[in-house]
Amino acid sequence: MTSLATKCPSFFNLRRYPLAKMTCEKYEKALDISNSIQPDWKMVGSSISIAQRRMDAFPRYLERAGITQDDLSRLNVVHVSGTKGKGSVCAFTESVLRSSGFKTGFLSSPHLIDLVERVRINGKPISQEQFADYFLEAYNKLWSLRRDDFDMPFFIFIVNILAFKIFLDEKVDVAVLEVGLGGTFDPTNIVKKPAVCGVTALHFDHQCFLGDSIEEIAWNKAGIFKPGVPAFTIEQPIPGALSELKHCAEEKGVKLQTVKMNMELEDVELGLEGFHQKTNASLAVSLSNGWAEQMGYGKLDRVKVIRGLQNVRWPGRCETVKVGDNLTFYLDAAHTAESLKLCLEWFKTKLQFEHQQSVKKVLVCTFTGERNDENFLRIFNNEVSFDHVILTTPILDSDNSFRHKDARTVVSMHIDRCHRNMAIWKEMNNRSDVSVEEHIDGALSSLRNISDNANICVLVTGSLYLVGGVLKLLEDLTDSKQQCK
Repeated sequence: MTSLATKCPSFFNLRRYPLAKMTCEKYEKALDISNSIQPDWKMVGSSISIAQRRMDAFPRYLERAGITQDDLSRLNVVHVSGTKGKGSVCAFTESVLRSSGFKTGFLSSPHLIDLVERVRINGKPISQEQFADYFLEAYNKLWSLRRDDFDMPFFIFIVNILAFKIFLDEKVDVAVLEVGLGGTFDPTNIVKKPAVCGVTALHFDHQCFLGDSIEEIAWNKAGIFKPGVPAFTIEQPIPGALSELKHCAEEKGVKLQTVKMNMELEDVELGLEGFHQKTNASLAVSLSNGWAEQMGYGKLDRVKVIRGLQNVRWPGRCETVKVGDNLTFYLDAAHTAESLKLCLEWFKTKLQFEHQQSVKKVLVCTFTGERNDENFLRIFNNEVSFDHVILTTPILDSDNSFRHKDARTVVSMHIDRCHRNMAIWKEMNNRSDVSVEEHIDGALSSLRNISDNANICVLVTGSLYLVGGVLKLLEDLTDSKQQCK
């Protein structure tokens, strides 16, 4: 039997190469500050009033940073909320508008690998130096004008401020804003006059913050609706969601259009895989055309729209990465029950069409936040017969250097959760090999223990942090190998 390490030696020599080091000292300083002003989201999530007070204070911080509502109106915003697919819809929309000849800004949240991914100009992340310059300028100005040491915004508010400032300085034609959490109390909702709004598929997630019923969740997501601003959504998968969105739209004097599957896209090969992306692309086309009509441009050219849909790039969502001839990673940042089911359908389809010979199916997963781990594990077990299951944490390596300060203090909690999940899996399935790895790099290194002549197909899912960590390791491996040539 040939070991996987023999088949893919460069991959398993990954730890020979140091992880890529940042070269911008200002950026490291900005990261240190951002780590120190991350909120306690458990505290915030337990009290809407806290979030509302922070949102009520945001206009004051914007004013101190030198940004007005008239400035924000000049950004011609496309504003998108939702539970599933809002990042993909924003990525499609940005790509379509850029393909149609407009200069685009794109604010997304969270990031996969590097903070700079959150702010993009014409589809490309800003540089670390640019991020640091704008971040430190905003932070220092806010700090100098504070009334007391508590009169400072959370990290996410400063990111919004620097994004707005960059978009204004770059004179973008359109700014695509992805809501970070909810809608009503999200920092992006400071924009009072967007051009168009959109709401993607709604499901149960972040209930501690958004509410336990689908109506409460829909009300929060509809918080981005503004009087007289056209809004678009899709046929919602959970009863009660669409009717609540319509009720909120009627109360605010908003024309809400329900977008059906665009049949013109049926045979179009999108830049993002997965059948569900047809729905996301359909919504994005409606948002893009709605934006163009609001701006007085009329309907966009269909050829350019299709080109934008085909050329979109949005890492970590139904993404395939081959390493050598026998090792393939399938990565998707699904973290709700519904999105995991879609992820598994995509994974099974890829296995069916790409691997005619025998394969070893490996699951690498982690769960964060208030997830129903047992339910998620049951979905995995029912949908795919995995040969190996590796449960890990969202921490990159033993240096705990991948995520903010909280990562350093809760490693043991993550590991305990992994061991509980291993016990749950063994009760459900005694056929798969199951193990726990404390860090993401350890999870990947453990693949070397798989000895077989079959192709190895690794599904990485359950957490955006996990998917980002794996992509970072694969990226650093590629960079280090090039430097060693």
